[in-house]
Amino acid sequence: MSTLDNMASSHSGGQLPTRTACVGAVAGSAGASVEQSPIDLSDPSSFAEGFPHHWFAALRHERGLYWQAQRDGGGFWVVSRYGDLKEVCCNPELFSSQVAGVSVIDAAAADPSFTRSLMINMDPPQHAKYRAVVAGRFSRRKLGSLEASIRRRAAEIIDLAVSRGGCEFVNDVAAELPMQVICELMGVPQQDRRYLYGLSNRLIGFDVGFTNSPGTARGAAMEMHAYAQQMANERRRRPGDDLMSELLTGSVDGENLTDEQFNAFFLLLVIAGNETVRTAASNGMHLLLQHREQYHALVADPSLLPAAVEEVLRYEPPVMQFGRSATRDTELAGTHINAGDKITVWYPSANRDVDFFEDADRFDTGRANNHHLSFGVGEHVCLGSNLGRMELKIFFEELVARAPVVSLAGSPQRASSTFINAIKQLPVRFF
Repeated sequence: MSTLDNMASSHSGGQLPTRTACVGAVAGSAGASVEQSPIDLSDPSSFAEGFPHHWFAALRHERGLYWQAQRDGGGFWVVSRYGDLKEVCCNPELFSSQVAGVSVIDAAAADPSFTRSLMINMDPPQHAKYRAVVAGRFSRRKLGSLEASIRRRAAEIIDLAVSRGGCEFVNDVAAELPMQVICELMGVPQQDRRYLYGLSNRLIGFDVGFTNSPGTARGAAMEMHAYAQQMANERRRRPGDDLMSELLTGSVDGENLTDEQFNAFFLLLVIAGNETVRTAASNGMHLLLQHREQYHALVADPSLLPAAVEEVLRYEPPVMQFGRSATRDTELAGTHINAGDKITVWYPSANRDVDFFEDADRFDTGRANNHHLSFGVGEHVCLGSNLGRMELKIFFEELVARAPVVSLAGSPQRASSTFINAIKQLPVRFF
C-alpha cells in the first residue's frame, strides 16, 4: 500500500477512500518514497516556484484520483493523467462547465451573474451557438490576412528591444505582440492597448499575483465592460471590417447579442488573446535560455520552429487547469464521484504523462507527433489556437533572426497562481 493510501481520508458523501489535502511523502514514479513539503493545490503559493511536476508525477502513478480538500470545507478532484483529462473534457453532459463555472478553485471570489455570461462557462448546445458567432474569424484562411502585419509588428518590437541591449522580456516584448494583434483583430485603437492590458492584469490578478483583492478584479471587469459598451455604441454608428462589428451583427437563436453578452465576449477575447500568448512566449524564452543548445539550433535552422513552438506549449502550457462539475454520480479512473463534485483537469501534468510522451520530462524542440493538450480538447478546445500558433511561430522566427545571442540579465520572477503558469518578470540581455 502506497504512502498516499496510508494517508487517505473519506470525502464527505463519497463511497470510496480519497486523498487528504496535504501529503508529507508520496510515492515516486518508480515506487520510491519522495519526501516533500505539504502541498495544497488550492493555495497559489504552492506554484510560486513553478509547477510541482514531481508531485504530479506521483499522483499519476497512484490509482484513482486525488481529492484536494479546501480550508472552507469544500474541495475538488484532481485529474492528472492524459487519458482521464480527455475523458472529462470530451463528456460535457457528464462533466459540466456551466454548473459551477470553470474556476472552481476560486469559485468564492467569482460573481455568478458575470461568470454565467462568459462562453467559457457554457455547455452544449448554448456553447456551440455562441462560439459559432466568432469562429469564422479564427479560421486559418481568415487569419492568413493578418500574417504580414503580425510579422511586421513582431520585427518592430524585437528590433526596439535589441537596440536597447536588453529589456524586461515579459512586459516589453512578450506582452506587446498579442495586445497589438488582438486590438487589430477587434478594431480597438492601438493607443488603448496598454489600458486594456492593465485591466486584464487586474482582472485575473486575483489568480496571478498582481493583487490579492477579488474586489480589484470586479472593478476591472466593470471598467472593461464600460469600455466594451463604448466600442459597441461606436461600431453601431460606424461599422467596420473587424471582430467587434461582426459580433454586433451576429445572432444566437435568431436574436442579436445583448449588450451584456457583447461585453462578456469582449472581455473574454481581450484576456484570452493577451494572457495566453504572452505567457507562452515568456515561457518559451525562458526554456530556450535554459537550453541554449536548442536555441542555437533554431538560430541555425528556423524551419525547426513549428515543432519548437509545440514543445514549448507542451512543456510549460500557459493555463494550468480548468474546472468541471459532475452532473450525476459517476466513476472516473476507478474513483466514485458524486453528483455536484468539482473536478479540476491539469494540463501540465497530462502533458508529462509517460504513457503518452516518450521521455516526457525532457524539453526537446525536435519532438515529433506532439499531441499535447495545452489548447484543451473537446467542446472547449481553444478558439484562438490557430492565431496563437501563428503569433508564436512568427514571433520566434523574428527573434532568432534578430537576436542570435540572448542571456538572462537577472532572476526570473514567477506568478503565484493556481490558474496561469506565468513568469511575471524575465530580464534579458541581447548581444
